[in-house]
Amino acid sequence: MNVFFSVIICCYNSEKYIRETIDSVIKQSYENWEIIVINDGSTDRTEDIVLEYKNKIKNLIYFKQHNKGFAAARNKAIELCSYDWIVIIDHDDICVRDRLKIHAN
Repeated sequence: MNVFFSVIICCYNSEKYIRETIDSVIKQSYENWEIIVINDGSTDRTEDIVLEYKNKIKNLIYFKQHNKGFAAARNKAIELCSYDWIVIIDHDDICVRDRLKIHAN
């Protein structure tokens, strides 16, 4: 069975960590994924950084909204998911290299 994952990242003023977080998903040993980033009204460089990745990665979905809070951002991310298997990672966290492979098994 091929499992496809929607990896959701909700962020707010995340310029300090967002690169490391996105890179940890890109470097997964399991390749069937998409990334959905919800920017919940950041006022720092978060959007610029995410857009750099969006221009390079075809399976990254980016959505910016006015600050509505964590729950609204997560609900929007779930709404935009293409796949039934949803993985949540915080904007200041990283995924170990085999995280998705472990989930798929």
